[in-house]
This record gives sequence, C-alpha cells and structure tokens, in this order.
Amino acid sequence: MVLWLLMFISGVLLGLGVSHVWKWRPSSRSPSSAQARRRRQYVPRGSGGEQIRGSSADAQRTVLCEDAIAWLQSISALPTGVPDIHELDNITLAGYVEWFQMTVKLILEKLPAQSRAIFMQTDVKVTKDGNHGRNAKGGTYWQWLNKAHLAILAASDMPGVRLLWHRIIFSGKIVGGGRSGFSAGYTHYLCFTNDEADESLDRGFPDVIRKGLSTWTSGAGVNSVELACNYLKSCGCRIVVDPFCGEGAVLAVANALQLQALGVEHSQKRARQARCLDGQALLEADHAEFA
Repeated sequence: MVLWLLMFISGVLLGLGVSHVWKWRPSSRSPSSAQARRRRQYVPRGSGGEQIRGSSADAQRTVLCEDAIAWLQSISALPTGVPDIHELDNITLAGYVEWFQMTVKLILEKLPAQSRAIFMQTDVKVTKDGNHGRNAKGGTYWQWLNKAHLAILAASDMPGVRLLWHRIIFSGKIVGGGRSGFSAGYTHYLCFTNDEADESLDRGFPDVIRKGLSTWTSGAGVNSVELACNYLKSCGCRIVVDPFCGEGAVLAVANALQLQALGVEHSQKRARQARCLDGQALLEADHAEFA
C-alpha cells in the first residue's frame, strides 16, 4: 500500500527564495536562560562556508520543474498544495476562497485509495484594499481568513473522505499586549483520509507541537515535518509528495527518514535547491537547538 503525504502549506513552499542553507555546528556550552529565550527560528544561511548539499538519500528524491496545478490536473492519482492569498497577484478575497476550495476538492479527488492527505495551513488577516498577509500595511484589517474551516468545508463535499485529525503547530510567542501580525502565530495541521479503517489511538503525536527550525520565515518547520513523516511511516507510507516544494525541506526530511520523495516546483532556481538540500543536517540542527 502506498500512502501520500500532502504538505498543504500557507503559500510558503511556493515562495521560498533561499539561495543557500548553512550547516550549523552546535556549541558544547549549555545555553543560558537569556539565550534559551532567544532561540532561533531559522536554519543559518550565508554567502560562504560549507553548504548543506545532497545526502545519501538523493536517489530517493525527484523534483519536477513544472506548474503544480497543471501537473495535478494531468495525472490520475496524486495530491498537491496551493499558495496563500498574499502570494497570488490580482486576486480578490472571494476569488481566492473559491480557488482554494476548488483546489482542495481536486486534491482529494486525486488521492489514491487508502491514503492520507496532510494539510498545513496558517490563517491570515485580510484587508479591504486587497493587500493580504505579508503584503498588508497599516494597523487594521477587515476579516480573519480561517483556511482550516475552508478546507473542511470543501472536504465535506467529497464522498468517502473524512477528517482524521486536526492538530496545531505553534510558531508564535506567548506574550501579553502589543500589536499582532497579519498572520496567525499558529498553523492548522489537518489530515484527511479515504481509508475505511479505524485510526489507532496509539498512533500519532501531541495535539499541539512546536514548529521547529525552518529555512524561511514562513517555511515548513523541521519538527512538524519530522512528526508527520514518522506518522505516515507508521501507516505504511513509502512516498512523500510535495508539489509546491520550494527549496525542498519536506523532501529532504522525508529522505532522511528513509522515505522516497517527489516534489514539484515552478521556479527553476528553487527546483535546483530542492534537489540537493540535506535533510539529515536539518534534523540535526533542529534537535540540537531544542535539546
């Protein structure tokens, strides 16, 4: 049985423009309380030194430089993901909602039998002027866009598909007062399935998890990807599919966990990066940072 992992990110896998990611060497010193409070969010990157290159799992990784939606429509049984509203040009809120739900339905329609599709979605606040998420300016917004709600509504129209679990990835800061950003400090983790078998209570991971290090401000966190890949392995998964793979963090972590990976990325530059990112180095950096 082959199960497919869908990393349905809030636009981040489409918009990653990281040139290089640098291998991080953990210090032998124990962090002070002040240092612990300033834990980094991103894997270090720069313009010289040792680059994180391909690992021994590269033979298990395929990255296609194509448009993900067109690719999805052309195949018979594979899932995909979509970008967030602020990463699309000249689209209204109503237009994005319609497009988002259409894409969710297309994903679940193509889902192979006895499979799981995992969606990772961060809510955003939208403004009246059409600037959304990171493109928004000023101190006000018009509406909260709950993309978990939109995904669940779309899935409810698909026969034989049900929501298997809903978890939360925490990426924000617990502070009192102050201005919040245009994106939520947490991300919805939604798993849909067309498998008729019951789910074991012993399979899975905590309901609230940390994001972990990422290679970009809104990129997929290494810890959350590792947990999802290990979950899918427990279900019998052999292949991870990420059609908006960006610089390839999902593919790289999957390879490091002995899963085959297939990615699709429209940008030639990011597709090249996705082919050589070292998942083992990402895991080691995240484990060391949060040890």
